[in-house]
Amino acid sequence: FSEELSQATVYRDMQPLVRCVLDGFNVAVMAYGQTGSGKTFTMSGPQPLKGSDTFGVNYRALDDLFHMAHVREQEYEYSFSVQMLEIYNEQVRDLLPPNPEQGVNLEIRLSVHPFSGLKSWHVPDATSVEVRSTKDVLRTMKQGESNRATSNTMMNARSSRSHSVVIVQVLGSSR
Repeated sequence: FSEELSQATVYRDMQPLVRCVLDGFNVAVMAYGQTGSGKTFTMSGPQPLKGSDTFGVNYRALDDLFHMAHVREQEYEYSFSVQMLEIYNEQVRDLLPPNPEQGVNLEIRLSVHPFSGLKSWHVPDATSVEVRSTKDVLRTMKQGESNRATSNTMMNARSSRSHSVVIVQVLGSSR
């Protein structure tokens, strides 16, 4: 995407993929690039947020998912939860631990669904927070961001020097 494109235009390109989550598909949205290349801006928008028109991909996806869950509420019931992890110095850390001493060096495990045989990766000991709206997710992500490791790099005076992973789990069932 070029830097001239609006946040809405960038999201519109991936919206069909994001909506597949409500149909039971796993979806991953990632931004990749060097420090200062716009990953955080693309994913989150400018900080502090100035309103929903400046939302990045993450927040637009959440708004869209909650909106579509509401549209489908006569046919389906959905529940949402969020985990927030950091990969730093080859360790996986929980950014939402109830106790600051918890959540360090968590294990990533492969599981196999007993009926379908589908395989999936998960972090079973990471804190999972139930959310009911984009506002709940924003509050949860703000808490997680405050727990990230930071230090200077040659490119940026305040860099996370880590990878942040936000996992939104959606469970749906027919009514």
